[in-house]
Amino acid sequence: MKNRSTRIITDTLKKHRTSVVVILVCILIITAFNYYLPFFSQRLIDNGFIRNDLSVIIQCASAVFILKLLSAFVTVIKQRKAFLMNIEFKTDMQTKALDHLLAVQMDYFTSQNSTSTYQCIQEDIESISALVSESTINAVTSVLSAVGGAVALFTINSRLALAVVLVAPVNIVVSNWFIKKNRICLQKTLFLKRSFSRWFGESLNGVKEIRLFDLQERKKAEMEQQLRELKDTHYKSMMLRNYSSQVQLIMTEFLKAFIYILAGLILLKGGISVGSVVAFQSYMFMVASSEATVISLLFTFFSAVPNIRRFQDFLDYPEEKSSKEHIAFSKGSIQFKKVSFSYNNEKQVLKDLDFKLPVRSKTAIVGDNGVGKTTFLNLLLRLFEPSDGEICINGKSIQALELREYRQLFSVVSQNVFLFNESIRYNICLDKDIPDELLEEIIKDVHLDDIVSQRGLDYEVGENGSHLSGGQKQKIALARAIIQNRPIVLFDEATSNLDKDTINCFRKLFSSRLRDATVLCVTHSDSLADIFDHRLLLRNGKGHLCRIR
Repeated sequence: MKNRSTRIITDTLKKHRTSVVVILVCILIITAFNYYLPFFSQRLIDNGFIRNDLSVIIQCASAVFILKLLSAFVTVIKQRKAFLMNIEFKTDMQTKALDHLLAVQMDYFTSQNSTSTYQCIQEDIESISALVSESTINAVTSVLSAVGGAVALFTINSRLALAVVLVAPVNIVVSNWFIKKNRICLQKTLFLKRSFSRWFGESLNGVKEIRLFDLQERKKAEMEQQLRELKDTHYKSMMLRNYSSQVQLIMTEFLKAFIYILAGLILLKGGISVGSVVAFQSYMFMVASSEATVISLLFTFFSAVPNIRRFQDFLDYPEEKSSKEHIAFSKGSIQFKKVSFSYNNEKQVLKDLDFKLPVRSKTAIVGDNGVGKTTFLNLLLRLFEPSDGEICINGKSIQALELREYRQLFSVVSQNVFLFNESIRYNICLDKDIPDELLEEIIKDVHLDDIVSQRGLDYEVGENGSHLSGGQKQKIALARAIIQNRPIVLFDEATSNLDKDTINCFRKLFSSRLRDATVLCVTHSDSLADIFDHRLLLRNGKGHLCRIR
């Protein structure tokens, strides 16, 4: 756990080593200034004010001002580097999270709610980045100043210094008790926040059903219960931090009072000067405040530990496997060799699929709901990996092929089309530079010309195509699949939202633009049966392939 908790931080420090070095140099300079400032104050009082020496007063006051000025200048440099490093750290973590999400195995998304995932990642990044922030760097500065201050304490008066050192462990023991209690609260808070995020995301996704089945009051009651538990736990955590701060304050004031009394006794015996008492107080404050700062830092660190653990668990979730063998072919037959698949090692969805689909074949995939038709396509796309067996294209195992290149062989049209919140043009062409003539031809082929003539290709479709009908979204997905001009085209219930005219256009596409493509189509429509030359029936996990014509 310790290695996992520190790995993210150490990786960041390595990446930003130049900034870290500059910050450390600034800290050392500030520490040196803080070490000498009380000595000038001591000389100012003892040799200046008490002896009525104006020249000493001017010299010491000027020296203090110059040191303060230089310290402020160095602090600005330190903070600038700290701010930049913190911003870059957040950016690096967000980039790392996105890269991982784009590569993580698809089964991660079957068990996660998108709202919860986003909120958890943001919470983790905010919590972890607090460890690489200005407050952490100030804590390091405070600690080094405290080390210098402790040395100076013994230089001024060893008996007073010993009293300070003996009291310090008591503060640490008490604060450690608060830290342990708070860590338990924080872990519970993190769990409750994630549960609430999942519940909230689920409620948003099911808002239609909530209204239709009159579940509003129940959902309100559920929310009140979850928020009550979250509020109570969060309140307890905040109060523990408050109690800890107040205990530290009381102990610091007790130490100051004790030292004043002890210093007064020594002063009366002539064992210490007034200026030394003032300087001693300054150094003692360095030591005492550093304890409070370190304890606060420990609170921050232990608060971040659950977030570090959760974020590292997220990053450790397996990514899709990809081989390095490049694809040296553009077309090929598809062969399933004794392929089986089950979700989470439970009951098999598909069992011993064994058949071969020729190049340019047009195959209808049929079967009852839940028999694994979409799973079959996901296996072919390598969104899931077979439990047993092997899938080959052109005689090559798809596991041996470079993943991104392999997926470039496919165009996919799903029943639930996803559109980006961009223009119609972008959602059809994506990142490809398509000539306007070809784009206009395909728009006519899929009967999308009506909406394009009304609104234009630059019309923004809204979030996930919210400004369009289901049929219009389906036509855009169809145009996108055709314009990619890839050798294998997959349709997953893609005709479900199409009207009769568009279905007729769909039939024409099979004999024109899709003539040379290998097509697999999940369908329940008998009206399209005559356009396929193969039929794959999935039943009880088994696959039965037959040639139609």
